[in-house]
Amino acid sequence: TAHRAAVNSPLPGLLPLLPIAAPVEGWGYNMVEETFATFIARDRERLNKEREEISNQQHELKGKLDAVNRELTAIDAYEAAKSGKQLAPAKQVRRYQRTP
Repeated sequence: TAHRAAVNSPLPGLLPLLPIAAPVEGWGYNMVEETFATFIARDRERLNKEREEISNQQHELKGKLDAVNRELTAIDAYEAAKSGKQLAPAKQVRRYQRTP
Protein backbone atom coordinates (compact mmCIF):
# COMPACT_ATOMS: atom_id res chain seq x y z
CA THR A 1 0.00 0.00 0.00
CA ALA A 2 1.93 3.09 1.18
CA HIS A 3 5.24 1.23 0.89
CA ARG A 4 4.26 -0.15 -2.51
CA ALA A 5 3.21 3.35 -3.66
CA ALA A 6 6.57 4.71 -2.56
CA VAL A 7 8.41 2.02 -4.47
CA ASN A 8 6.35 2.64 -7.62
CA SER A 9 6.63 6.42 -7.41
CA PRO A 10 9.20 8.52 -9.26
CA LEU A 11 10.45 9.72 -5.84
CA PRO A 12 11.04 6.51 -3.86
CA GLY A 13 11.43 7.13 -0.14
CA LEU A 14 10.09 10.69 -0.28
CA LEU A 15 6.44 9.96 -0.88
CA PRO A 16 5.67 8.75 2.66
CA LEU A 17 6.82 12.18 3.90
CA LEU A 18 4.16 13.99 1.87
CA PRO A 19 0.74 14.73 3.37
CA ILE A 20 -1.84 12.10 2.63
CA ALA A 21 -3.85 12.78 -0.50
CA ALA A 22 -6.61 10.95 -2.27
CA PRO A 23 -5.24 7.72 -3.77
CA VAL A 24 -5.22 7.32 -7.53
CA GLU A 25 -5.46 3.88 -9.07
CA GLY A 26 -2.01 2.55 -9.85
CA TRP A 27 -0.01 5.44 -8.48
CA GLY A 28 -0.75 5.79 -4.79
CA TYR A 29 -1.01 9.58 -4.39
CA ASN A 30 -2.34 12.37 -6.52
CA MET A 31 0.27 15.04 -5.78
CA VAL A 32 -1.29 17.61 -8.14
CA GLU A 33 -4.65 17.44 -6.37
CA GLU A 34 -3.01 17.55 -2.94
CA THR A 35 -0.90 20.55 -3.91
CA PHE A 36 -3.93 22.38 -5.31
CA ALA A 37 -5.98 21.55 -2.20
CA THR A 38 -3.17 22.83 0.02
CA PHE A 39 -2.91 26.00 -2.05
CA ILE A 40 -6.65 26.62 -1.79
CA ALA A 41 -6.66 26.03 1.98
CA ARG A 42 -3.72 28.43 2.47
CA ASP A 43 -5.29 31.07 0.24
CA ARG A 44 -8.65 30.75 2.01
CA GLU A 45 -6.89 31.18 5.37
CA ARG A 46 -5.00 34.24 4.09
CA LEU A 47 -8.17 35.85 2.73
CA ASN A 48 -10.13 35.17 5.92
CA LYS A 49 -7.35 36.76 7.97
CA GLU A 50 -7.26 39.77 5.65
CA ARG A 51 -11.06 40.12 5.86
CA GLU A 52 -10.90 40.00 9.67
CA GLU A 53 -8.18 42.68 9.76
CA ILE A 54 -10.19 44.95 7.45
CA SER A 55 -13.33 44.40 9.52
CA ASN A 56 -11.41 45.34 12.69
CA GLN A 57 -10.07 48.48 11.00
CA GLN A 58 -13.57 49.36 9.81
CA HIS A 59 -14.94 48.97 13.34
CA GLU A 60 -12.17 51.18 14.74
CA LEU A 61 -12.76 53.84 12.08
CA LYS A 62 -16.51 53.81 12.76
CA GLY A 63 -15.79 54.51 16.43
CA LYS A 64 -13.53 57.41 15.48
CA LEU A 65 -16.13 58.79 13.06
CA ASP A 66 -18.84 58.58 15.72
CA ALA A 67 -16.59 60.47 18.16
CA VAL A 68 -15.94 63.24 15.61
CA ASN A 69 -19.67 63.47 14.87
CA ARG A 70 -20.40 63.85 18.59
CA GLU A 71 -17.82 66.63 18.87
CA LEU A 72 -19.29 68.46 15.88
CA THR A 73 -22.78 68.14 17.36
CA ALA A 74 -21.47 69.54 20.65
CA ILE A 75 -19.90 72.50 18.81
CA ASP A 76 -23.23 73.17 17.08
CA ALA A 77 -24.99 73.08 20.45
CA TYR A 78 -22.38 75.42 21.98
CA GLU A 79 -22.68 77.91 19.11
CA ALA A 80 -26.47 77.81 19.33
CA ALA A 81 -26.39 78.40 23.09
CA LYS A 82 -23.90 81.24 22.73
CA SER A 83 -26.00 82.98 20.12
CA GLY A 84 -29.21 82.43 22.07
CA LYS A 85 -30.77 80.38 19.28
CA GLN A 86 -32.29 76.99 19.81
CA LEU A 87 -31.17 74.18 17.56
CA ALA A 88 -33.79 72.65 15.34
CA PRO A 89 -34.53 69.05 16.40
CA ALA A 90 -33.22 67.69 13.09
CA LYS A 91 -29.95 69.55 13.55
CA GLN A 92 -29.41 68.19 17.06
CA VAL A 93 -29.30 64.61 15.80
CA ARG A 94 -27.68 65.53 12.53
CA ARG A 95 -25.02 63.15 11.38
CA TYR A 96 -22.07 64.76 9.73
CA GLN A 97 -21.18 63.32 6.40
CA ARG A 98 -17.86 63.64 4.73
CA THR A 99 -17.73 66.20 1.95
CA PRO A 100 -16.81 64.91 -1.50
